[in-house]
Amino acid sequence: ILSLGVIPGPKKPKDFCSFLWPFVEEMLKLAAGVRAFDILSEKIFALRAYLIVVFGDIPAVSMVMRMKGHNGVSPCRMCKITGLPIPDAAGTTHYVP
Repeated sequence: ILSLGVIPGPKKPKDFCSFLWPFVEEMLKLAAGVRAFDILSEKIFALRAYLIVVFGDIPAVSMVMRMKGHNGVSPCRMCKITGLPIPDAAGTTHYVP
């Protein structure tokens, strides 16, 4: 199991894709197979690994999925609920009643 922690905050990466690129390159190599040695059989084999799940809180998963987030017009990644603009608000923040 390979774990990768993504913690958004005030110093989050400006370009998230370039931040994750080294991890993506490593996963592509592992999916194709890297040479590894099995000590029990004393043979070399192709070790493969695949990404099977990405998890996190709402802001982190929104960043990974390149979504607006929980204050967007469509805040849910599972359903089609839509948010409403906050009355008399200066920004573009939405809420779900």
